[in-house]
Order: sequence, then C-alpha cells, then structure tokens
Amino acid sequence: MSRKIHRKHGQVKDAAGIESILELHVQWNTKATSLCAKEFQNLLDEHEASGPSRKQAWENLQELRWALKETTGI
Repeated sequence: MSRKIHRKHGQVKDAAGIESILELHVQWNTKATSLCAKEFQNLLDEHEASGPSRKQAWENLQELRWALKETTGI
C-alpha cells in the first residue's frame, strides 16, 4: 500500500491517513466523555457566568465603533 497521501477538498485518500484521523477522533471522544458530572456542571456554570461580561464587552465595542464612526465621518 502506498503511504502517499492525496488530498482533494481536504479529504485524506490514504488508509494510513484515515486511520490516524479515526485514532484522533477516538482519543478526542474518550477525553470528552471522561468529564465527570461535576466538571461538566462547572464548565456550564463558568459559561453562564461569563455572559454578562461578554455582553458588557460587546456594548463597549459598539460605543467605540460609534465614536470612531462619528469622529471620522464614515
């Protein structure tokens, strides 16, 4: 079997390449499912808590955008 990898539209056309992609997929899925319920809840809590700060950052960015637009006349 040829070890050469041919790529077309981002697809691997080599058995060894496909095998390595599958191995990475299995490793990722194993790590993703190894989170215990408490760790998962912590991630959800952290994401929820960051919402207000993301909203405030977005509002600040819009104010800066408005100020630049007014100043430059664009």
